[in-house]
Amino acid sequence: MGTRMCRKGKSCGATCIDRRERCNIELGPLVSPAVKKVSLGLGSIFRRGIEAGKAERLPSVPSDMKRELAALAQPRQLDRSPGARTRTAPEVRRELANIAQAAKKGDMTLMMDDISRIMRGSAPQQIKIASGGPGSSSGGTRWARGDAEDFDKSFKIYKRIRGDKDMIDWKETIRNGVPIGEGSFGSVLKSGNMAIKRGEIGAEEANIIKRVGQAGIGPKLHGAEISTKLRGAEGVDLHKGRIAMSIVPGKEMGDVSSNKKINGKNAADIYWKAMADLHRLGIAHNDAHPHNLMVDNKGKGRWVDMGFAQQNPKAALAEALGAFTRSSKERGGNWQTQSWESTGINKYMAAKRVGGFAELRKEYPVFGKVVDNFTNVQQNLMRNYGFSRQEVDKIIDHGIRSDFSSYNKGTWSKITDKQAQDLLNTLYDGI
Repeated sequence: MGTRMCRKGKSCGATCIDRRERCNIELGPLVSPAVKKVSLGLGSIFRRGIEAGKAERLPSVPSDMKRELAALAQPRQLDRSPGARTRTAPEVRRELANIAQAAKKGDMTLMMDDISRIMRGSAPQQIKIASGGPGSSSGGTRWARGDAEDFDKSFKIYKRIRGDKDMIDWKETIRNGVPIGEGSFGSVLKSGNMAIKRGEIGAEEANIIKRVGQAGIGPKLHGAEISTKLRGAEGVDLHKGRIAMSIVPGKEMGDVSSNKKINGKNAADIYWKAMADLHRLGIAHNDAHPHNLMVDNKGKGRWVDMGFAQQNPKAALAEALGAFTRSSKERGGNWQTQSWESTGINKYMAAKRVGGFAELRKEYPVFGKVVDNFTNVQQNLMRNYGFSRQEVDKIIDHGIRSDFSSYNKGTWSKITDKQAQDLLNTLYDGI
């Protein structure tokens, strides 16, 4: 039986949920000791090679690793998915990404991308799935279903967050749970109408899920328990913990055209209405790509995967305004919203180049209103708050997933949380 390859060509660092004993996208057993021999930053070493469609030949790379890479570089189906920067075989890109990650503790984004799919009860895409689908036997990694009981036995409760249920039977979720995904940061089981996440979770993740669930724009929190802080990453504090939540109805918006219609509403308008609903709560999603937005048959959008989310009006303002600048993860701004056609940002950039938004307003009434209000927010910052043009640009370019402390320094220190919320209300006025 064949397996489905990871669509995005990412490395998840997890065991495949299939019948095999080891991850199909890991390198061979010779690579692990080889990686230890490499003292260079392999991500930067191979970046140019990846973009050129091949790996650079470097004398400092151990010979056993070279053999592994040479075996991978055989002709295979090329990745022609939207947003792909190269035409390198996806297997090769994944292996190179694996090597670059070997010297790190891991990238939280990989697990979080899968959580967004788990919320709707579907299979993750960062790992390969056997033809049997969810429920196939796990390969016995640290987050495998077989280890979930061990996790619970060693878990020391520091804080409980109550949700819709007075008490969660965590043992029952293990007995009746169906493994849906696992990775470097945790595992998720589906038990009845609940998705149960175990592993490393954000300090405020459960509280944020509770708020968005109560507002009807995300999963409902059934209950959560967390231990003491482990470490910080991507602007959030991570704790050992477990969260039980509802599965969100609908289908992910995904990588569709901005004028894709759902119940008469186009994708860009659905996206920005959902952003408005979230930001009015003073919450920044910080991973707001359209695969994390579930849309029902009425065109209602609900957010999932709150692992990077922050309860901070300034962070929400940074996420909102940051969508309107050319950005990247390295440069700042809201690079997640910018990366997808369905958000409509490419339409905004095109209209900006020709100096008019009349057609955009006509085609996208909700998004067009946000675009007009974006100008009003910038004017308010300069006229009412005394910002210079350069300071406004710093606000726009600040970057998502920033540490809380960054909002108390420099330009950001000139406005309060309440003022940031007022500016968000101006941005979404009329929506």
